[in-house]
Amino acid sequence: MEQLSIERKEIKKTNKNKTKKIRRFSWDFNLYSEKGMACAFAIIIIIAGLSIYHLTYGEHSGKTTITVYASPAFRLLIDNGLGPAFENKTNIHVVGSYLGGGEQYYKIKITNQTDCDLFLHAAPLYIEKGYAEGLFISYKTQHEDEINDSLKSREVTYNNINGRIWYAVAWTPLVEIYSIKNYVQAPDIVRNKNVSFGLSHPILANNGIYVALMLESFPEEVTRDIESRCKYQPANAQATIDGVCTGKYDIAFGYEGTVIEYKKKGYPIDSDVTLVDGKKYCTPVLVSAGIVKKGKTDLALKFIEWMLSEEGQSVFQKFYYRPTCAEYSGDGVKITNDVKFVNYNWSKTEEIDSILRKHVLGG
Repeated sequence: MEQLSIERKEIKKTNKNKTKKIRRFSWDFNLYSEKGMACAFAIIIIIAGLSIYHLTYGEHSGKTTITVYASPAFRLLIDNGLGPAFENKTNIHVVGSYLGGGEQYYKIKITNQTDCDLFLHAAPLYIEKGYAEGLFISYKTQHEDEINDSLKSREVTYNNINGRIWYAVAWTPLVEIYSIKNYVQAPDIVRNKNVSFGLSHPILANNGIYVALMLESFPEEVTRDIESRCKYQPANAQATIDGVCTGKYDIAFGYEGTVIEYKKKGYPIDSDVTLVDGKKYCTPVLVSAGIVKKGKTDLALKFIEWMLSEEGQSVFQKFYYRPTCAEYSGDGVKITNDVKFVNYNWSKTEEIDSILRKHVLGG
């Protein structure tokens, strides 16, 4: 492992008849050690905090604002879609902060939740964890009856009111990504023994959570075979798709919305539902909304209600996400009756954590 080293020598300063000896410290640490990671994480928090302060109190000074912690994959969706449309409707400015779900979950704990109102991530895992620790509140939307049970948490009681820990305000399938230079359609990942994989990192990448849980749903021998052909574990959507385009590996898994976005940029890729030994699988990726307990809860709920409204759902469709409360009219993969949906009980956070660690290859 490469190490950072900062060495300071002992120096002496003389001021008139008084000699001062100033001892400077020598500090060696490994970036991947607990101390190194803690320091790196502290730097990330400081930079993110300064960015949010600038956005909140800089050019938008005087406006009501809501701060949203979100998946990096949602940056375009929020900055160019949801944020401007919501502000135009309500005059409330949306400030987005984009890091991985785990990083932002711990940031809420460390900063005592003072700079986040809404947690909008591609998996409900960290909202479930935060609710168990008292960091999030439950709530109920007026669109409750329009939302499928698989797109909302179990019902809980908060302040004697029944509600949910999170709702999916939109969703997107986890799709099999392939290069159109090499394949005319998505290959069967079991029957094509020569294909290699880039399996997103289950800890560092949000979509890696879904990849790990999808692999866990397959027969054990199938999962072992797929992982034995894995060459890389990319840490974000850009790296995942770049790996397919550059030939580092043949197949990866990612969000349908992200794939469509990159296709429109000219990337030579396409996608479909995952084909496993002749059977089709679809893993729904949930755009999950959780309200931070010490944030502006009323504004967070207002933003959620708007996202679930006809106007908000239409914005999701424009950015290639599937709506929760409306019919999908996009040009994404076809979800036919023979497709098996893979859903999870997100309240079993310890079990999910164990699964994620299990699928860190070489870990």
